Amino acid sequence: QVGDATLAALYQRMDALVFLSKYEGLGLPVVEAGLFNKKMIVSDGGALPEFAPPWAFVLPNDADLDSAVLQIKDYLDNPVSPDTSYASKFTWQVAAQRIRNKFVEIMKAPNA
Repeated sequence: QVGDATLAALYQRMDALVFLSKYEGLGLPVVEAGLFNKKMIVSDGGALPEFAPPWAFVLPNDADLDSAVLQIKDYLDNPVSPDTSYASKFTWQVAAQRIRNKFVEIMKAPNA
C-alpha cells in the first residue's frame, strides 16, 4: 500500500493503464487513471466499461488475440482527447446525491 502522494505520482508518470479482468465490480484503478487523463485499455468484463472514460479502449473478453494486438497498438500510437468532464462524475458530492436519491426512492416505494 502506498500513500496518496506516491499513488498520484505513479499515475502521473504512467503512459497507460491496462486492466483486462474477466469480471470486475468496480475497478478503482480505472477511475483513478481516468482522473489523471491517462490512456487505458480495459476488458468488457463486468462494470469496467461503465466506469471507464469515453477515451478508453474497451477490449472484448472474447477478442481475437491477433486482431486485439493490432487494435491496441493503434490506440496507443495515436493521441486521444480526454474528456475534462469525466472527473466531475466521481466526486463525494455526486456520490452523496446519488445515495440520497436512492433513499428517497426507497422511502416513496409503496411497500416502504
